[in-house]
Amino acid sequence: MRRPADISAEAVEHYGRLVLKVAYKIVANADEAQEVFQETFLRFHAACVRGELIAHPKAWLCRVATNAAFKIRRHQHRELLFEEEDTAVEADADKDAERHLLMDRVRDLAAELPERQRMVFALRNFEGWPFSEIAARLGCSEESARASEYKALKKIRAHLGADYKD
Repeated sequence: MRRPADISAEAVEHYGRLVLKVAYKIVANADEAQEVFQETFLRFHAACVRGELIAHPKAWLCRVATNAAFKIRRHQHRELLFEEEDTAVEADADKDAERHLLMDRVRDLAAELPERQRMVFALRNFEGWPFSEIAARLGCSEESARASEYKALKKIRAHLGADYKD
């Protein structure tokens, strides 16, 4: 009876290059292909030590190498997704910071508006009031409230620059 070490050595000699090719075609990285190679032949040797009879070693080795290589690819894909999530979180944080800076600037500019424009702008844009309630609160018509907001928006946009829209 042949020893498991001899069977494994023979398998590496006959199928080693094939296993590397299979692995490399999937992972496209020499170091990772070498990891797949090692894992594949370690599993083959372990199966031989356990006394398993591998009727078609070439097919068995290719299947194990393929599975191991795809496992590495899935791991890489997950890492890439986490990196993309981290990038998205950073981008969201940057957008939030920009939004806060913009809102601070809008509040500063609104504070400089004439009183009626400031009140209409604040009630409409910061509090979300409808024009009918704003008009009732300020004792003016809805059209007058709309006109005050329009003038306020026009002044704020002019101060923020042409790049800013809504």
